[in-house]
Amino acid sequence: MRVVGLAVCAVAAAVAACGGETSAPPDQGSFQATVSGDLSLNLSGTAVFGTQGPDFEGFGIALVSGVVGQNNSDYILMARDNTARPAAGEYEIVDVNCTGCTADDFSAVYLHQLTLFDIGVYTSLSGTLTIESSSAEQMTGSFTLTATAFVISGDVTAEDVSLQGTFRAVPGAIPSPQ
Repeated sequence: MRVVGLAVCAVAAAVAACGGETSAPPDQGSFQATVSGDLSLNLSGTAVFGTQGPDFEGFGIALVSGVVGQNNSDYILMARDNTARPAAGEYEIVDVNCTGCTADDFSAVYLHQLTLFDIGVYTSLSGTLTIESSSAEQMTGSFTLTATAFVISGDVTAEDVSLQGTFRAVPGAIPSPQ
């Protein structure tokens, strides 16, 4: 069930826009990552962590490059069923199809969208999430993961990818299906 929920979330995810004007833009966190294997990319963008989202349950760290659901966007979600904010430490990223996983195990999904019809959704096989600092205001860390294609269409033909990167995430709503 974990793979279906994460994959559906990634395919349909959209980032809600904030209303109103402010004198300074809100801190949206940041991340940098590289994708290698059958796909080669350098990514950067915003990073949020939290337990809230219209159709999200658990704890997640969402990394967004571009606007999810629009052309040339990338979305990485590392999530677990346990809603507690994890402490600093090293966490295994497991295969989304694992049996015997616990609520504390993280799994991941990566969405790469070139156009409406050129999409790749990749689910984690293995990896490591290292949380260097964890507070209610900010979470910093790094990750490495390998993933395989769950759904690919159009000009996206990559089957297997590896991702590695760093993040400084701030609290926020986890992007989810609309």
